[in-house]
Amino acid sequence: MDAGYKTPWIAKKTLEDGKIPILPYTRYTGKRDRYKPWEYTYDPVKDEYICPRGERLRHTTTDRSGKRSYRSTPGRCRNCPCKGKCGANEKGQKLLTTHIWQEYLDLVEALRKTERGKEIYAMRKETIERVFADAKEKHAMRYTHHRGLAAVTRWVRLKYAAMNLKKMAIWSWNNSFFRYILTIFNPIYAKSPVFYS
Repeated sequence: MDAGYKTPWIAKKTLEDGKIPILPYTRYTGKRDRYKPWEYTYDPVKDEYICPRGERLRHTTTDRSGKRSYRSTPGRCRNCPCKGKCGANEKGQKLLTTHIWQEYLDLVEALRKTERGKEIYAMRKETIERVFADAKEKHAMRYTHHRGLAAVTRWVRLKYAAMNLKKMAIWSWNNSFFRYILTIFNPIYAKSPVFYS
């Protein structure tokens, strides 16, 4: 799947449906001079995070969107020499937020790093990205020439229908008995003559 689909709900739903989601690597967008979220250790027994300096961040609230908030104790972190690196506020309290389905995203990341996940992800450039490239380069889908959602939707559907027909024509030619007969008498037809431009 594309990086836009890398959300906790999609990861959870895909895994529960018995499918293996292979989602791409997303670059960390936080500040470079701060502790990264993966540098904090999660303690599932106490439902707390432990910062790289050993202080605990306890779970305080969960909002309606599913974000869980973990906060440190201000008295312990006020005089910490790494307060600027962890991003604590003036009072010395660090806030760390995770999603209630964060473990599904972590599992998806682990699946991508397996040998089978690397094999599947390597096929992305040959399958999905190839369709986008063909649509942009060969079917004028770099820009739209229509206005309005309905008109653009009709135009895109027509383009993808043409691309699917082209793909079906190539498949049927490659699997036809007539092709093998022609290649015996005329070697020009060894390659498919169907719609390569």
